Amino acid sequence: MMTTRFLDHIKEIEDHRIVGMTTYPLDEVLFTVLVGLLCRVEDFDEIEMLCGDQLD
Repeated sequence: MMTTRFLDHIKEIEDHRIVGMTTYPLDEVLFTVLVGLLCRVEDFDEIEMLCGDQLD
């Protein structure tokens, strides 16, 4: 399955953020940004709105 392989590659990216000071795992953040780009949103606020709508 293509999706599983793609997510496995994203998980290999080293996360240099401070442990305990992040809300979401890096792979989820990167995947969310990718989905936003594919949906042609223009900024992070629109990505947030798009993904928030999809969660509902």
